[in-house]
Amino acid sequence: MPRRRLKLRCLLLAACPGLAQLQVEQVQPPAIVNNIGRMGLAGQYSGISQYTYVGQQAQTDTTPYFDSIISQLDSDEFIHHGKTDGRVTDRCQINEMVYLTGNFTKVGSTSTPGGLLAFNASSGEFSPIARNFNGEISTLYCDTSNNTIYAGGNFTFQNASGVAVFTPGDNSWSLPGFGGFATGAHVNSITYFNENIIFGGQFNGLSNESYTKLDTTTNSTTNVTTQDPQRVSFHAADVFGGGSLEGSDPRNIVCPSDTSIWRMHQGSVGSWNALWPYSFNPTRIRIYNLREAGAGVSTFRLLSFPSNGIMNLTFTNSSRPEPYYCDAWCSLPMSSDQEYVDFEFVNPIATRGLHIDVLDTYNANGGLSGVEIFHDDAFTYANDTLNQVDSCSGTSASGSSQLVGDFQNPDVSGTTYLSVDVQNAAQSEAISVKLNPNITRAGNYSVTLYTPGCVQDGTCDRRGGVNVVVYAREQDEPKTLTLSQTNNYDKYEVLHTGLFDKPSDSFTPSVTIKPITNPEFPFRFVADRLETVLHSVAVKDSLTIRNLFEFDSANFTSLDKDSLPVGNTTINHAGALLNFSDSVNALFVEDNNIFVGGNFSGNGPLGAGMFKIGKDKPAAETLNDTGFSGHINGFQSFSQDRFIVFGNFSTDNKSIRNVAFYNIANDSWSPIQGGIDGEVTNANVLKIANQSLVGFSGNFTNVYTNSSLALTSKNSAFYFPDERSWFQESSLNQYYLKARLSQWTSYNNTMMYAGSVVWYDSASSGASFLKDDLSLSSIPYTFVPNPVMGNSTRLTSRNTILQSSENSVNAGAFANSTTMILAGHFSAKSQNSTFHNLLMVDSDSGQVTGLPNGTIDLTSTFQELFVQDNMLYAGGSITGQVANHQVSGLVFYDLKQGGYSSTQPPGLTGDQAVVTSVEVRPNTNDLVVAGSFEQAGGLACTSFCIFDLSSNRWKSPTPGLTGLVSSMAFIGNDVLILAGDLTLNSTNVFLAQYDFGTMQYTTFEGQSSTLPGPINSFVLNGNGVDSVFASGLDSSTGNAYVSHWNGTAWNSIDSVMKSGSVITKLVLLELATHHTENSVLAENQVLLMSGNIELDNFGNASGVFFDGTSYQAAYLTTTDDGQSGVINSFFSQQSKSFSLIPGQNHMRRGVVVVISMAIAFGLIFMLVGLGLLVAFIRRRREGYTAAPNRVSETEMAETIPPETLFEELNSTSRQPRRRVSGML
Repeated sequence: MPRRRLKLRCLLLAACPGLAQLQVEQVQPPAIVNNIGRMGLAGQYSGISQYTYVGQQAQTDTTPYFDSIISQLDSDEFIHHGKTDGRVTDRCQINEMVYLTGNFTKVGSTSTPGGLLAFNASSGEFSPIARNFNGEISTLYCDTSNNTIYAGGNFTFQNASGVAVFTPGDNSWSLPGFGGFATGAHVNSITYFNENIIFGGQFNGLSNESYTKLDTTTNSTTNVTTQDPQRVSFHAADVFGGGSLEGSDPRNIVCPSDTSIWRMHQGSVGSWNALWPYSFNPTRIRIYNLREAGAGVSTFRLLSFPSNGIMNLTFTNSSRPEPYYCDAWCSLPMSSDQEYVDFEFVNPIATRGLHIDVLDTYNANGGLSGVEIFHDDAFTYANDTLNQVDSCSGTSASGSSQLVGDFQNPDVSGTTYLSVDVQNAAQSEAISVKLNPNITRAGNYSVTLYTPGCVQDGTCDRRGGVNVVVYAREQDEPKTLTLSQTNNYDKYEVLHTGLFDKPSDSFTPSVTIKPITNPEFPFRFVADRLETVLHSVAVKDSLTIRNLFEFDSANFTSLDKDSLPVGNTTINHAGALLNFSDSVNALFVEDNNIFVGGNFSGNGPLGAGMFKIGKDKPAAETLNDTGFSGHINGFQSFSQDRFIVFGNFSTDNKSIRNVAFYNIANDSWSPIQGGIDGEVTNANVLKIANQSLVGFSGNFTNVYTNSSLALTSKNSAFYFPDERSWFQESSLNQYYLKARLSQWTSYNNTMMYAGSVVWYDSASSGASFLKDDLSLSSIPYTFVPNPVMGNSTRLTSRNTILQSSENSVNAGAFANSTTMILAGHFSAKSQNSTFHNLLMVDSDSGQVTGLPNGTIDLTSTFQELFVQDNMLYAGGSITGQVANHQVSGLVFYDLKQGGYSSTQPPGLTGDQAVVTSVEVRPNTNDLVVAGSFEQAGGLACTSFCIFDLSSNRWKSPTPGLTGLVSSMAFIGNDVLILAGDLTLNSTNVFLAQYDFGTMQYTTFEGQSSTLPGPINSFVLNGNGVDSVFASGLDSSTGNAYVSHWNGTAWNSIDSVMKSGSVITKLVLLELATHHTENSVLAENQVLLMSGNIELDNFGNASGVFFDGTSYQAAYLTTTDDGQSGVINSFFSQQSKSFSLIPGQNHMRRGVVVVISMAIAFGLIFMLVGLGLLVAFIRRRREGYTAAPNRVSETEMAETIPPETLFEELNSTSRQPRRRVSGML
């Protein structure tokens, strides 16, 4: 295929030649000679594009759980850089570098374990950003002046919470100048306003309280950290020893007491070991030496499992306060000197086992009296066995779990989670996991849910989503979240940070996990563990920093003991007016104002939902909320005088539902059409056809117009501001768009998105017009849900969608240069009218008409159309009542009169009768019909029959052919080639010939039967069968095949096709430009294959060009569920007649003899006549007179009998034709 490389697009203006740049390679579709008139495509698809650039096929899916990173060049060319295994929650930008964060662990093949990466918008390259702290990063702010990135979220870094600063220059992390926030902070938004950096979220104080001890104070809450070490339970551990004395159990010492003891063989060394079925982070090990004078362990080392690394430890004794360090050789005093020793881990790491390697003993008598291990983690496992504490723990308090469902331990080593395979809705509704965390006192906690990755158990294609409900306080409404379990690798997500009640008789804090409603079955539901971290308890103190903080870095450059770096600014004071349970979700700066949106109780002085603070204003201002109820998730810039607000809210204006414009000048709200019927979590900008759209995503089903008309828009919707309409009702709806955006930005005319974008040139319901350059234009109708299932199940090899109620256009035809006819099994709507299974489209006026209601049964499926002399002949698996005629298989429609023909053929019947091919035999009144049937009216006629249009009756060809005819083609007037799954005179064949002159069938020896399976489509390359392309299904594998007959053998040409491909139609086209000639196709020919074809190193295409040596995608399609669509048919205004294609035209031998004799006699008579004329003139001049003698007629007849002359001619014409060959 000819290709040309697109000129590099400079994305960095004129100064960019030295840098890598985004580009696409253009693909030039072949230019054809249009000698067949108007052209069209028919199939099952909702969107279609002509393939024009490399990478165009890499459309992303629209799953709500994964985001892809996508660039869009200024010509609507999308470059898909990589898909993440999670969601992107925020981004910021410094020049061409875009920094992204989210709950993902990889993008493409690049690992991003910290959920943080840098994307180069010029080169398209990813660079993961490592971080040495755990927790969720929710928001990013890029300080372009200092080339630093502020990361905010729910995490702890260097003994502070909520914020850290990354410097790309040296890849380092540090705290901001103010030192971070107090424990338990969750920063949701960071922005720049009035030359300072503003933080918003849910936090209460700074980590360095001395910065906030101001002269002007307000009632607030300070944080008292109370993180107690937790004793590790040995209940589920495997405890064993090496060198143990017989009868001495190593487990005896996990609960130290006056009598607990583990002895070793005298004079030997050994080890004490413990292995757990889960990982934890130990911080301290307490070892009790043997309680016997002059005995015990004197030297040991501690190793962890599975790393087998030697642990670095510190310990103290009474002799000095400074710690001692040890690693490979650690000493342990005798119990008489010290009851136990606490060894602290210098570098705590995750471990599943500990090994005390005894290196030496006191007086050759080794042993221990106790071992205790501590950690700071507080986990509650779904597997309640792992929640059990040791009997000596000193407390009965522990986390617990309750399971409902048949949960099992997966066969995955080193994991703690449980799983259950869910098969149906009843089972799904019954399944639940309730986790009761170990909360012993009221306080400020963060609760984190761990979800195991799907790669380890091979269930990535069966994971789904879960609904999580957090019950934190008795007087509060529970918090509900919807989370994904489709992560490739283990992940953790913070469910809630805030106050939790202490358990009581009436209330116990808990977390419940259940499958989402209406999931796809089957799926695997998993549950692992919950981590609970106690951050603080509340006491009264003077503090002014809560949920909002204004950071002036200049105040922290040089600290003066007589002045404070944090001032009681308007912003800081406004935050102190919020309740502790309030949360600032978003900050937005516009027109010298900072707008603060979030989830506010509404009973404070700042009102509900949103307030603003003006530059240099002394106080925050409440907004005209007009009955605002709910919360705000974010803002999106729109114009200088207004911006977009989104979230979960309503106002007194019933049209304001979850999205709205806020008008800055007059402090008023205005609706965006009729709003959206569910919560909106994101708003982003998308550019299509040089137009800007605002994309909303969230948890909703419909959007509403100004007239309150509901438009289905599941979880994603686009608003077209220029036309003040939703995308579905705008002029842009000629394009197919299905997208969900999490983030967006731009750089030098290149848009960049995180999310999913499915974009096709044309929104078409199963059919499209083709222009002369094979580009597309849509047809003015839309599929609507089909009420019934089609009644044909025989043609699965040709069309895989016939057994469902899905809309599908199977065939098309042109009545003239402007009128297209489409047929199949569908329901379509145009101009408030609904049409079923067949419709007619006027391309000039856009008018759509169809068959009269109540005539053709809705269960019918049309397969083939043929038009001649204003009469439409439509065949398929059809039934109905037409003009007092019961029709079956075939119906006639008068296009000129606009109604059914008064003449209808008697029905074609049989077991699942279907008509697949209809055509008028050239230069006759014979309508040839083929498919699978047994009778035509009362006439026995199988698979192939003839309807005489002059006498209006069926005629049966010579019997002997049965089976399914999938396609046919005429050669000249008298020869018909039939293909399919056939039986001819008890012999299975895939290709046969019928001669109307001799009324006999013939086969083509190996050509008819050596294909791998039945033919569903074929095309002749010439005026015979010396060059044939055929497609079908391999009988042994069920896979599609394409083969070429070169005159002697079939050769496969489908080596690049993957299993699962479907081929529905083959068409030969004539090229205006030439490719390299080869043995399969001439230099001016190209084969167009239609269907759903998956090519190696490419993916799915619904149309493919083949030039004899290589494949090139022609058309890409999609269905509304995101799957690749199917093109069932390519059709045109004029079918190419094989008798008109250049090549060798073959006539019957008798006809050749007659013409040859006529020419010979003519030449003889002409020569004799000329000779006589010359002789007559010459002799006349010489005075010669002719003699009267002549031969009688009787003598002449007896000399040359006429029957002798024509004997060869007659005998030749009586011989049956055995084969027709030729080239196009």
